[in-house]
Amino acid sequence: MASLPKRRFHMCGIHTIISLFCVMVRETRTMAKGKDIFRTLVPVALALCAALSLFLLFLLSRSSEPITHSCFLLNLAAIKLITLLKKKRMPATASHQKNIKTILKELENEGLNGISVDCVIFGFDEDELKVLLIKSDLKNFEDKWSLLGDLIDRKETLDGAAYRVLKERTGMEDVYLEQVKSFGEISRHPAARVITVAYCSLVNVQHYQLKKLDNELHWHNVRHIKEMAFDHKEILDACYLWLQKRIQEHPLGFSLLPKKFSLRELQNLYEAILGVRLDRRNFRKKFFSMALLEDTGEYEADVPHRPGKLYKFNYEKYQQKERKKWFGIDF
Repeated sequence: MASLPKRRFHMCGIHTIISLFCVMVRETRTMAKGKDIFRTLVPVALALCAALSLFLLFLLSRSSEPITHSCFLLNLAAIKLITLLKKKRMPATASHQKNIKTILKELENEGLNGISVDCVIFGFDEDELKVLLIKSDLKNFEDKWSLLGDLIDRKETLDGAAYRVLKERTGMEDVYLEQVKSFGEISRHPAARVITVAYCSLVNVQHYQLKKLDNELHWHNVRHIKEMAFDHKEILDACYLWLQKRIQEHPLGFSLLPKKFSLRELQNLYEAILGVRLDRRNFRKKFFSMALLEDTGEYEADVPHRPGKLYKFNYEKYQQKERKKWFGIDF
């Protein structure tokens, strides 16, 4: 009859075997759901657990305590390996995420509303206002251009989803996005009821390099866009109106110009965004009256026309400038 210490050690070994098999079952179920990105490493660790468990069982029957103890430690090491792999799991890639078409089908079947975000990224380049678009991958809108968008995840905020979409589709991260408007026409999406929230940004194309070019992602002249997928032309037009209003109320355009710029460059920028021709004399008179432009004393160089003076925008003075207070009704 085995001594009490041996029996206790044997019980410990049997408990370890049961624990290992429980770990194997749990991890196998996890992989079956497609949630583990380490699909090649975890099975190896599980196989190691199984082999060591059988070896431990064999040694227990032979009552070889020192060897059994070593095998017991190896089993613990295998469990540690699985734990480490679980901690290092990366977020699921696009191939492992539930297909968007499947999600839309589920929304339709269950009578639920989906929520998405669409990013309208305007860019100024070569005196033209452009927008970033991709080719739609839906059959209903084959060969049509669309905005950068996606459904939001249950654990995402709207802002978080917008920045995720921008990063996943373009690789850009340091872009400021502002929420503009929501769009909820019942038939705006052919697959299900989807309400979308539009986000907008204005960047200098030369300052941002596109790191991803999937679905023919590139810049388009805003004036050349006539038709788009979904209701994206309506969204684009709404964001364009928002941008035209914002640039007349805030000095957004100066971030698109060089630190030192000419009045010609400034006027070209406003004409491109507002989509109108501006009177040269009145335009300059308006900006000089705001007293926010500083004459640098320098002139343009290497230009095909008469060199113009270079100016800087005084951001500090703009921030200190008193805002007109609103009293009562004003319309």
